[in-house]
Amino acid sequence: MTDTNTRSINDIETDIVKINEALFTISELRSSLRSFKQLVQQENKGPTYVNAFGERLNLVKNGVNRLTSEAEGLKGALVYAQVASKHNYDWPTIKDAVENDAAAEERRQAENGAGRSKDPSAHIKKTSDHMLRQLSSVVLERRKPTTTANFITTNIDQWLAHEKPSNVNMSITFDSPEHDTMSGSACCVTIAVEKALRAVLSLNYHKASDTLVVHRYEMKSANEEKNSQQDLLLFQKLNVLADSAFQDMGVMPARESLSSILHWIASYYNLFTEPCFRCNRRLQFDSPHYKFLPPMVRTWVRRKVDYMEPDREMPQAYTTAGMAYHMLCFVGATKVAAKINQ
Repeated sequence: MTDTNTRSINDIETDIVKINEALFTISELRSSLRSFKQLVQQENKGPTYVNAFGERLNLVKNGVNRLTSEAEGLKGALVYAQVASKHNYDWPTIKDAVENDAAAEERRQAENGAGRSKDPSAHIKKTSDHMLRQLSSVVLERRKPTTTANFITTNIDQWLAHEKPSNVNMSITFDSPEHDTMSGSACCVTIAVEKALRAVLSLNYHKASDTLVVHRYEMKSANEEKNSQQDLLLFQKLNVLADSAFQDMGVMPARESLSSILHWIASYYNLFTEPCFRCNRRLQFDSPHYKFLPPMVRTWVRRKVDYMEPDREMPQAYTTAGMAYHMLCFVGATKVAAKINQ
């Protein structure tokens, strides 16, 4: 574990970058919450209200999941800041300044919103948008039944037949069949990995961009009836890790993304038995909240990350799929590899 009393300049610079990213995520989350609140409070709820409600709620959930994931990587930095500060900061003043900035931003948003309502072009845009939605619904109603979507279904069947690891007992069932959408197709599946977990995924395939998006997901125990409090914490942690994994895999082409997602979930078949690749132990203290956990990280093959230099090799944890790590061991392994390659 990182010594909280000594921290290199490079580590501190990395911490600052991560803190800035977390602050940006907080700003986006506040914006998503504000947009969701405005939608719920509006008096006139048109025919697209249900879809808009689901989309904005997803933005809020994704923001919360992303912020939780980023907070995991800030533990060392925040502990170091607490120790290093030694009460040298006037925290009440800092808190008041932040709250004042937030209140000022709320007022600016309210003023901007009031200004837009007086703009006659807003009514024209609203009317044209409504007409476009009506036209789109007519086009969808007249589509032939023979255009039934099958991209996700076909690729799942092919993966089960040709790519599924032979040592993993798992099944995939469709909770809702794949169906056409404006941009491609969508469905909901449950992936059951024997004696390990169940993953419920809501998948959307976007044909024009050739991307696959996991809109909703939930990682659960294979046997929820016998869940202990520690089991609940374990799968809470796994849901945090899943958000980061699905976002990273989402930049791949749709077929590759789907295959990576299925391989990643299948790699948890030994969740309760596999020791950590780095420390060779099964349990490690994660945090006061999660306490002792088995190796929760399962690696997947990643593309070269943006902040890495073109001639620098990626660490093994980024290039080999299915390796088991404790979270702290995974962070340590990637940092060690980065220093070796410098």
